[in-house]
Amino acid sequence: SSLSARIGFGLLLVGALGVCVAGVFREFIPHSVGGAVGLPSIVIAALILSWDFRRAEGWWPIHRVTFLIALGMFIALLSIILDVGMPGLQQRLFLSLVLLWLSVVVYRLVRLTRRLTIQPE
Repeated sequence: SSLSARIGFGLLLVGALGVCVAGVFREFIPHSVGGAVGLPSIVIAALILSWDFRRAEGWWPIHRVTFLIALGMFIALLSIILDVGMPGLQQRLFLSLVLLWLSVVVYRLVRLTRRLTIQPE
């Protein structure tokens, strides 16, 4: 519910939209714009949210892991931008880290939600 969490979630939505646009329009200007906006938005969102997890109730246990994964996403994105010569591999590594980050976050969300909905009688 913090401002930084809202900003992070908004950037995650922008990133998702950018990736969808890049996926639909292959080798056209919308593809480049979608990737140029979407990928950095996802990285910044993951960094902000992961950093925010350290203060959020119930999320503290995953803040280090998610932050390290987000740093890996940042490094992978830098390697794509700097064009070290393996674009397909770099993109797959980046997207694998995004999926890993999302999986950790969703797993924690499911556990927290289950804990809140199952009340002992």
